[in-house]
Amino acid sequence: TDASGNYRISGVAPDSFLVFVNGFFQFGSSEYVGEYYNNSLSSLGATYVKVAEGQNVTGINFSLARGGSISGRVTADAGGAGIEDVEVTASGIAPVGQIISTSTDASGNYTLTGLIPGSFTLKFETSDGAYLTEYYNNKTAQGAADPVAVTAGNTTTANAALAASGRITGRVTNSGTGAGIDDIFVSVTKVGDPFGGTGTFTESDGTYSVGGLGTGAYKVGVPELNKWYNNKESEELADVVNVTVGVTVPNINISGVPFAGGCTADPG
Repeated sequence: TDASGNYRISGVAPDSFLVFVNGFFQFGSSEYVGEYYNNSLSSLGATYVKVAEGQNVTGINFSLARGGSISGRVTADAGGAGIEDVEVTASGIAPVGQIISTSTDASGNYTLTGLIPGSFTLKFETSDGAYLTEYYNNKTAQGAADPVAVTAGNTTTANAALAASGRITGRVTNSGTGAGIDDIFVSVTKVGDPFGGTGTFTESDGTYSVGGLGTGAYKVGVPELNKWYNNKESEELADVVNVTVGVTVPNINISGVPFAGGCTADPG
């Protein structure tokens, strides 16, 4: 929209369209609650706008209500320093549907605006896995999160203190040449937790680093090589790697023969 709130979308093919302002899956800072034409908070109740060839459709107007806000500060459990670049995501519980994200500033502060009055869960997550993902208030799962109430025109405060995560590092090499294997996936699964899996791809020299791990027992492997730590050929047989939050476990190395280079026989 321009300074007067007017907008124009050009180059529209003949068809029927949903038109919306401040989509509910957004990464931004608008103070207004998004809506679909015509005055619907959900696409299910929206009115489609039909466009014929060469037609200029006018009068598709919106009158937006100011929403509520959630703000706070994300700090480290140890020392209390603010954490920069934590992604904070609010997901609507009642009403369901609105999802808005933002990132913390250099001091760990954040503000989410344009929220529909109601209740939300908050998720705090670092992209580098340096800290454990957390839901408000100090919960490990969204289903257990404390709801954060939002009212129109007001700001609710919700702070978080994140614990430093555990980390596993190592190197994946070719057992025939000893060279590091680039861009191969390393799988890390938590023992006894079918949903506790994560992983990463190796760097150009074969090294890898997997963070965001809580205290527990893990199994590390490279499925493409059919190799698991410590030189085991299945996850069931793999040696356990014990992880503690805030501690890096190094030298969890894996060696094997890449699938593409394992056969030397003439295929004819």
